[in-house]
Formats: sequence, structure tokens, C-alpha cells
Amino acid sequence: MVVTDLVFAGAENQVVTLAQSLKNRGWRVCVISLLPPEAHVQTLLKKGIPVDHLGMTRGIPDPRAIVRLWRILRAFQPDIVHSHMIHANLLTRVARLFTPMPVLLGTAHSVYEGGRARDWLYRITDRLSDLVTNVSQAGVDRYLQTGAARPGRIRFMPNGLEISAYTPNEQLRQQLRAELRSEDKFVWLAAGRLTPEKDFHTLLRAFAQLDWDSSPSGREAHLWIAGQGELRDALEAETKSLGIANRVQFLGLRKDMPALMNGMDGYVLSSRWEGMPMVLLEAATVSRPIVATRVGGVPEVIKDHETGLLVDAENPAQLADAMREVMQMSASERIKLGDRAKEVAGTQFAIENVTGKWIHLYEELWEGR
Repeated sequence: MVVTDLVFAGAENQVVTLAQSLKNRGWRVCVISLLPPEAHVQTLLKKGIPVDHLGMTRGIPDPRAIVRLWRILRAFQPDIVHSHMIHANLLTRVARLFTPMPVLLGTAHSVYEGGRARDWLYRITDRLSDLVTNVSQAGVDRYLQTGAARPGRIRFMPNGLEISAYTPNEQLRQQLRAELRSEDKFVWLAAGRLTPEKDFHTLLRAFAQLDWDSSPSGREAHLWIAGQGELRDALEAETKSLGIANRVQFLGLRKDMPALMNGMDGYVLSSRWEGMPMVLLEAATVSRPIVATRVGGVPEVIKDHETGLLVDAENPAQLADAMREVMQMSASERIKLGDRAKEVAGTQFAIENVTGKWIHLYEELWEGR
């Protein structure tokens, strides 16, 4: 597997989860990062999965990376090269001109991976890959619409989740809420990179519209934001200007997402665009209500008022109304909403089922080469 980077983020976490699942099924797997990896290395090595990188620097094209990739692939001799995210997808396509790859397929992890220039690069290199997949049907539709992929050469393949890691755990819940001084609060969780596409600005403006006692029990609403990124200082400043700094906690990069999911009372996603957000699937597995923007592959998981609540992107008023509606539900209503989302996550996105689909696709491409 070739990936743009190895960090703690949704697409990269998915690559690691899939690599481990394939290894568990007896496949020989290697993970190659274009950039020097920042995370996951020890996890993969403990599973017997070698990790290498091409020594690239973010934002700087480096033709030598093709030579480095050629050397790694020549030593590993893979039957399948599976790339993930636009930079890795494009580099492996170009490298195939010089490097034997029996089968090459790439996965796009978002509806949008850039502007017209990137769509054009996908289009002109399309024939160098055997297939491209997208993690949402919305992504497939957009790539066909823009010509970034051709009919018959792109498919929807869902993300997969290790369901057992997110089993509801009341002890874990109470421990975390005590640690974060939120024992008697109604806690909303939002997680992701603090970057423009996640639109935490809209979330903060929506949260500021909530009455502190929006729940029937009068519990004060608090917001946990897990993640790091370029906008942290600006977001923290905004909480002060909105008068909500005492009710919003910036948790930074967290590696204990199962604990955070158990600790929350509801999950909120405010993104401008998404592919198939892993964090949404994670939230669904602990039977908590979800409020999310109607973008990318989100409606493929969340059906409005069936498995969660959907709102328009960049609309603080709608987001606040939906969050308020969840808080005013009875506990049994929230559990019912969460349980239906959990059922969808367990049946459609369990990593065991998704890995089986990937293996079937790999074998199909191998036989048709």
C-alpha cells in the first residue's frame, strides 16, 4: 500500500486498519509513505508489516521519489499496488511507466481532493491505473461528472471499522468525564483536523446559540474538540469572542478515540465536504445520537431522523437547531437514534466485511490483468 502520509487522521487510519486486516488473513503487506511517517509505524511493525517512505517534503515535487519507489517495489515484488489519496495515486501512476506493477488501483478518500487541476491530472493519467475507487458513492458520482474518472473505471468501496474497539463501556465513560470535569454536563464531541474544510467556525457559532440548559434535565452543554491543526489559535480566540470559552475544551491530538466516544452524549460534524468520515462510523458504534452536515458520503450513513440528524453545511442556525433537538429528546429517544446508527455501522462498515470486498476486488483485477 502506498499512502501520501502516515499521521493520525481518518484516511491514514483506514489504510492502517485495512493493512492489518489483510495481514490477519494471510496477505503479505507493505506500507509505503511518500512523506516521512509521523504515526502508526510501531503499530504496523508489531503486526509484521514493514513500513518505508520515499523521503518527500510536503509541497515540493521530487522526481527521485519514483526511483525510491521502484527500488522498494523491486525488493518487495507485490502482486497488487494499492495507493491512497491524490498524491500517492498520481505518483504511482507515473511510476508505473518505469516500474512493473501487475495491478495498480488507487483510492480517493474524499469527494473533493482539490480543484480542476487535480481533476485534470486524474483524467490524463487514468489509463495508467487499472481502477480507482472512492469511499463514498457521492465521490464516485462527482468524479464521473468532472471527468476525473471514466465510466467503468471507478467504483464505490466503503471504509471499514474495527467495531469491537468501540464497544460501549460505562466505566470508561465515567473515568473520562471525571478527567475532563464534565460529569454532569451534556457533552458534544467533534473530532478532526482543525482546518478550513472541517468548518469548526460554524460549529462554534452554532454552539454559541445553544442555551446552557437546552436539555430537559437542565444539564449544561459542553463541547469537546479533539484534533490539531493550523486553525487552533483562531478557534480558541473565537470561543472567547463568542463567550463560550468556559464550555469548550480543545483536547488536541488524542489517541483514545474509543474513550472519547464513550464519554460523549452526542457527536457533531460540521464539515464543508467529506468522503466517508471514519469518525462518524466510530461515533455510530457507541449508540450516541449524531448531528452532521449533509455532505459527501455522510447521507449514506446518516438518514435524517432515522440514524441521526442532517443539516446544510455552513449553516450555524440549522446546526444549532438540530443540536438543541437532540438535547431535548428523552434518553430513550437518543438511545433509539444511536442504536439504529450502530446497526448500520455494524452491518455495512465492519472491517471484516469490507476486507472481504477488497480481497474479492484484488482477485478480480489480478485475474483480468
